[in-house]
Amino acid sequence: HIQKIISLKSSSNSITQDIIPHHYCRISKSAIINIRAIYALEKSFSGSGTASFLNSKKEVHISRLYYKILKEKLREMR
Repeated sequence: HIQKIISLKSSSNSITQDIIPHHYCRISKSAIINIRAIYALEKSFSGSGTASFLNSKKEVHISRLYYKILKEKLREMR
């Protein structure tokens, strides 16, 4: 997998809205993921969650604030 780090001087919210394709979603203040690569989604009692990916052992934390947004985007993609 190729990972790229991009440094920009604009806010991350404007980047998310203007540049990031529809199949990406912010999951915390510092992370954006490709939702097409999600294999499983788990929700904790606190309202936050964890996403697991296809063909990977990697898991990422989803903040409580962005969990509902991610679920809605996943429903839209069905």
